[in-house]
Amino acid sequence: LNGKYLVGAALGGGGFGVTYRALKLNSLRPVQGETVAVKEYFPRNISTRRGNGSIEPNPRERENFDRWRSKFVQEYRMLHRMEQCPSVEHVLDIFEECGGDKIVIDTCSTKSQIVRSVHYHPRRGSFVATHPMAGTEYSGPWAAMPNLFDGRACIFANTEDSDPKAVATVEKLYGVLNMRPIYMNADNHDVHTAYVSHISHVTSFALALTVLEKEQDEKHIFDLASGGFSSTVRLAKSSADMWVPILTQNRDNVLHVIDTYLDKMKSFRDAIADFDEKKIESLIKEANKIKKIIR
Repeated sequence: LNGKYLVGAALGGGGFGVTYRALKLNSLRPVQGETVAVKEYFPRNISTRRGNGSIEPNPRERENFDRWRSKFVQEYRMLHRMEQCPSVEHVLDIFEECGGDKIVIDTCSTKSQIVRSVHYHPRRGSFVATHPMAGTEYSGPWAAMPNLFDGRACIFANTEDSDPKAVATVEKLYGVLNMRPIYMNADNHDVHTAYVSHISHVTSFALALTVLEKEQDEKHIFDLASGGFSSTVRLAKSSADMWVPILTQNRDNVLHVIDTYLDKMKSFRDAIADFDEKKIESLIKEANKIKKIIR
């Protein structure tokens, strides 16, 4: 594509066209670059690909072909503008300019700051705040995996501020992914995720730093690490680009959870330091109650 991309395998196709995996070429280092997705306009039901690779509309479909191509280009230009958008509020601004009945959703791990930023926006009803509670420690489209969302919870926050039709449309979207909708206030969401998600990542990062600092020989880590260590430290492989904003945006809740966690760590430390086996046993058995909740 004009010497800017090296197009590879097709990732999938839809009504508008085909999406390919591509390499964004660096003029200084042609063999290195950023992996991206490139979409080609190819409405298969009204057009044909010729032997030279070009796409031509079917004789009776020229008008529809041109109309949908214009729509395709319009959506590309809108997406290009959104690359520079720092917030949901700016996305809503663009949709307000363009008109129509477009719906904006977010899938972020914090909600309070987002819903407050758009609370008085003229297009607030077009925004549905969501948080699909599913993912892995890996990032990017190439880390996708089938059935990731099956049976998982999807949080809908402050739906009373969204247009009911918009909420119903987004519910259908997550229904296709076989997710369970849960509705709650944005502030409550941020408290709960600090406990069940954010603290898990902080402790995993801290454990990884502890081991890397004290165990200088990487071969020992690789050879001696058991399944328990691997599962506990797995989240430490998560992206800093993702987790820095999460932890800073949910600062107060995360700090409260960290303080509680440190109190529990101190209880273990004191009991171990005092050779207090009964206290250690009591703490472990108290922690075992989590088995009634998570199987």
